Amino acid sequence: MPYALAQATSRKGRIVAVPSDIGPGTMLYRQDILSKAGLTEADLTATWEGYVQSGVQIKARTGAYLMAHARDLKDILIRVGIAQGDGLYFDANNKVLVNSPRFVRAFELARKVRQNKLDARVGTWSNEWSEGFKRGSLATQISGAWLAGHLNNWLAPATKGLWRAAPLPQGAFAAYGGTFFAIARGAPAANKALAWDLIQHLTLQRDQQLAAFKAHDAFPALTEALNDPFFEEPLPFLVARRRACSGATPPSASQPSACTSKMLLPTK
Repeated sequence: MPYALAQATSRKGRIVAVPSDIGPGTMLYRQDILSKAGLTEADLTATWEGYVQSGVQIKARTGAYLMAHARDLKDILIRVGIAQGDGLYFDANNKVLVNSPRFVRAFELARKVRQNKLDARVGTWSNEWSEGFKRGSLATQISGAWLAGHLNNWLAPATKGLWRAAPLPQGAFAAYGGTFFAIARGAPAANKALAWDLIQHLTLQRDQQLAAFKAHDAFPALTEALNDPFFEEPLPFLVARRRACSGATPPSASQPSACTSKMLLPTK
């Protein structure tokens, strides 16, 4: 994936790591809770402000929280709209970006979530977080597409069929997670050779990339893997949702493509 490879390339043009999987920003939501609240997927995804306002109705009608923690919204929003060549906190010229409109909006919306008591105030990977998924007290979770695999495999497998996947609000794209492999500079030469063989196997073999996706929802970074028929098959945990679109390869590092599963390929 061009943008992932760019992330692993130094300013001097040296590739310092190899991407294995990416984390397309995705909204996962509980269809049963949404129905009980009298809302639709469109209410969640039309605008970011509409997403937060939907949380008010969800809380009033079902008692469920919109999200686990307000910072989850902030963390995804600061990753939306990053300009080509810029990083998360610094631009291409090392100018600090934390006072930019992107950060201001992210914190303002997160504050609105907290002010309206729409978050459960539980941290990611905590026991309370996983219990929220199991007990249905969390209506949505914005994260990388890989979260569906964790929910299915160990976080809340009993909730199979209750979840749906949707794009981020307002047609936004963001990268949230991903895996890179690198070789320690000080490693023994023999170990480096073995490590490089392993890295090539994990990142450049189409079958291996697909196997990781099928088992763990680790979205392939290898573009050759994206034309496999598996991407058009239903994803059982999310009920008849397709995983991705045919030929879903962004034409450049800054121009993403949407996928039919709504697990999207991000810009950065």
